[in-house]
Amino acid sequence: MSREDDLAGAPRASGNGFGPDVVVVGLEESEPSMRALAWALGLAHRSLASIVAVHVANDSGVSGILAPERLAALGAPEGFAAWVTADRPTCRSVERSQLDQLISEIAQNSGINVQVEHLSGEPVHQIVQAVHRHRADLLVVGAPRSRRSARRSVAARLTHQGLCPVTVVP
Repeated sequence: MSREDDLAGAPRASGNGFGPDVVVVGLEESEPSMRALAWALGLAHRSLASIVAVHVANDSGVSGILAPERLAALGAPEGFAAWVTADRPTCRSVERSQLDQLISEIAQNSGINVQVEHLSGEPVHQIVQAVHRHRADLLVVGAPRSRRSARRSVAARLTHQGLCPVTVVP
């Protein structure tokens, strides 16, 4: 049975006030970000919305799983962390492929239309552009990792843009 069969007779999301048509999810490789993706997928399943997952690699360095500070915390050898810092294009390629594989599996298992965009630059600017480009009805992002950085976080800065409703998932 397909998702459409499950929701036969239920109101469809078509700009008619029953739910979003397009949900943009700002992604990084953090727990709150992955919870934001899961939350958006649940919403998309109920409302038949499509998801645009936007992963922005900040030009200033490697982020997420392969960030040098995260590697050090995991006990990676010093030489490996130095290689990661020196060879950013290769590391970003690894991050992208890991994220693509994860999202592909989720989309395939759920039947939800998920498009992935990998961008580079300043995260707030790139996510704002994606919201405009896709005419998103909703933006979903993960909460900042610490309360100390909450005011200057990407999530906080996006909520002040006023582009569309923003959900910040803890």
